[in-house]
Amino acid sequence: MAYLRLIRFGNVLFIGLFQVLLRYCVVLPVLGQWNITPVMTSLEFSLLVIATMAFTASGNAINDYFDVRTDSINRPEAQVVDKLINRKTTILIHVLLTLVGLFCGLYLAFDYHKETYAMFFVVVPIVLWFYSTHFKKQIFIGNLIVATMMAITSLLVVSAEISAIVASGSTGVLETQACNQVWKYTAAFSFFGFITNLAREIVKDMEDVEGDMQCGCHTIPVEMGLDNSKVVVIMLEVITVVVLWVAYFMTYVLYSCPFCWLYILLAVTLPICYIVYLVARAKTQADYHKISRFSKIVMFFGVLIMVYVNVVH
Repeated sequence: MAYLRLIRFGNVLFIGLFQVLLRYCVVLPVLGQWNITPVMTSLEFSLLVIATMAFTASGNAINDYFDVRTDSINRPEAQVVDKLINRKTTILIHVLLTLVGLFCGLYLAFDYHKETYAMFFVVVPIVLWFYSTHFKKQIFIGNLIVATMMAITSLLVVSAEISAIVASGSTGVLETQACNQVWKYTAAFSFFGFITNLAREIVKDMEDVEGDMQCGCHTIPVEMGLDNSKVVVIMLEVITVVVLWVAYFMTYVLYSCPFCWLYILLAVTLPICYIVYLVARAKTQADYHKISRFSKIVMFFGVLIMVYVNVVH
C-alpha cells in the first residue's frame, strides 16, 4: 500500500485510462468514419500507455523524495518517504520506473522512425527531475509543467497513431479531413486536461502554502497571497466552462448527440460552479484539500464525455 501511495497509483491509473478512452472513443471511431484503417497494434499502444504511466509514477516518486521537508509540515500523517519507505528505495523505484518508460518510448521511436519521439522520451524524465528539484518552487512554472504534461499525454495518442500510419507508407493521411478532425477532437480534451490540472495544481499549492513558505518556495499563493490565488483559480474555472460550451455549440458531434447538453450541464458545469463556490469560501487547509479531491472527480466526468458521445452515437 505504501508503494502505491508513493507513486500515487490512482493518478497514474487515471492517466492510463485517459489515453485508452481517447484511442477507443475518439481516435479509432473518427478514423473509421473516414474509412482509414489504424496501423498501431495493441502491443504498441500498450507500450505507449505503459511509458506514460511509468514516467508519471517515477515523477511522483521523485517528487515525494524531494518534498520530505514540506510534507513533514503540510501533511505529516500522509508522509511516505522516510516514514514508510526509505530514501534509497524511493530512488531505486524512481530509476526503475524511468527505465521502463524510457525503454518503451525508445522502442516506439525506433519502430516509427521518429527521432522527435526519442528526444521526447529522453527529455521527459529530465524535466520531471528538475521539476521536483527547482521548477516546483518557482511561481507558476511548476504548475504549468504539470498541466502541460497532462495535455501532452492525450496528444501522444493521436500522434502515435498518425505516425504509425505514415510509417506504413500512407503519407497522404496527413492531408485528409480525418487527420484534421481527430487532431481537433483530441486537442479539445487536451485543453480540458491542461486547464483543469492547472487550476487544481494552484489549489494544491494553496493547501500547502504554510510548508512552502517555511521551505522558501515561490508558489503563486506564497507570492500573491491566498485571496489573489483564489481569483486566479476562479478565472481558470470560468474559462473552462466557457470554452466547454463554445466547443459544444461548434461541434456537430456534441450538439447532435441526444442529451449531451444535459450531461455537460450536470456532470461538468454545475460541479465546476460548486468548485468556484468552495474556492470562494475556503479558509483552511482541509477546505483546499476537499477542493483538490473534488476537482479530480470533475476531471473524470469531463473525460467521460467522450464515452457518453461514443456510446450514444
